[in-house]
Amino acid sequence: NTEKFEIINTFKDFLIRKFEKINFISDYHLNDLRPFYWFNFDQSKKFFNVETVKYTSILDLNDIDLKKDFKNTIFYKNLSVRIRQQHTYSHTRKKYIFKKNFDKKIFEEIIKKTFKRQNLQPDFDIGSTLYILEKLNKIDCIKMYYSMEKNNFMSFVIFGHIKENALYLHGGRSSDEKNDYSLTFTLLESLIDLKKRGIKIVDLEGVNSPKRGFNKFGYGGKLKPYYQISNFA
Repeated sequence: NTEKFEIINTFKDFLIRKFEKINFISDYHLNDLRPFYWFNFDQSKKFFNVETVKYTSILDLNDIDLKKDFKNTIFYKNLSVRIRQQHTYSHTRKKYIFKKNFDKKIFEEIIKKTFKRQNLQPDFDIGSTLYILEKLNKIDCIKMYYSMEKNNFMSFVIFGHIKENALYLHGGRSSDEKNDYSLTFTLLESLIDLKKRGIKIVDLEGVNSPKRGFNKFGYGGKLKPYYQISNFA
C-alpha cells in the first residue's frame, strides 16, 4: 500500500507541475485517492475533485486451467447459469465457427448492423476508429475474434492488450434472432485464446448501463471502481 501510494503521489505531483487544467478518467488500478485528498487538505481547499465514479468488471483468467476441459474449470463454474446455457447451446445446436484475425470489413459490417438493430446511431466515427485499430494491429496491440454461421458473420470482439492485461474495446452481433448467442460464444472462446497467449487479467470495460452491466456480470468478474478527476484551477 505504501509503495502504491508513492507511485500515485508522484503521478499527482506530475499533473500539478505540468498542467493548469486537469480532467482525466483513470482505470481501475487507481484505487487509492489519498494523494489527491491529502493535497486538498494541505492546500485547505478542494483543488482536486472526483467528478464521477463508474465501475467495470475484471476477469481473472488464472481461473481457466488449460489442462482441463473448459466446463471443469473454476472460471466456467463462476459463469452465470444463463451464460453457461448460452455457451452449451452455441456448441451443441448452433455449431458456430470461431475465427481469430483482424478484418476491418467484418468490424464495419457488424458494428453498423448492431446500431441499426438497436435503433441507434454510432456514437463514434467508424472510419477514424478503424484507422486506429489498423495501426494497433500492425504493432500487435489488439486481438480480434469473430464467429460465423455457415457463410454469415455473426459477432465479433476486439481486445487491446499490454503485457498480461487485456481490455475489451469493441464488440457486436449482427442478428436479432432470439436464440443467437454468438456474442457469448465469441467472447468465451476469445478468453480461452487470450489465456493461451499469456493474458491473465481482462477488463470488460464498463458495467454502467443496466443491460450491459447485467450481461457482463454473467461472466463472473469482480466489480472495480474507476474515477474521473478534475481540478478547479
